[in-house]
Amino acid sequence: MQIQAKSIIGALSLVLIWNVESAMANEKQDLSMFLNEVAGIELATEPIALALAEMLFRHVYGDDDFETQLPLKVTDQGDRWLIVGSRDPAAYPVHELEPAPGEVEMVILKANCKVVRFTQKAYLPLVEQ
Repeated sequence: MQIQAKSIIGALSLVLIWNVESAMANEKQDLSMFLNEVAGIELATEPIALALAEMLFRHVYGDDDFETQLPLKVTDQGDRWLIVGSRDPAAYPVHELEPAPGEVEMVILKANCKVVRFTQKAYLPLVEQ
């Protein structure tokens, strides 16, 4: 019985070590982040994800473009947050041959606040013939 318990503990230890090493190698993350994830600790709450998205959208697209995206909509997708802007490209016309910038979109992982998608849709103008 004691040998069996030691074998089980040894096997679990190997699995844990393998998981930690593979997680750190794949994500280049510190052990503390892996342990938070195992413990079910989520760093990105809805307000944090929304604030992070706002900061990044403003940084990349500027304040004027950002204001056209309001309000931002946040959707819980299980292990991640989806944040989508509200820009209507028809309300902001551009040159007839240029694509009209549409709504921005970002996906942020709850476990570590990692941004895994950051896009802005573009709509091609209809050309009348």
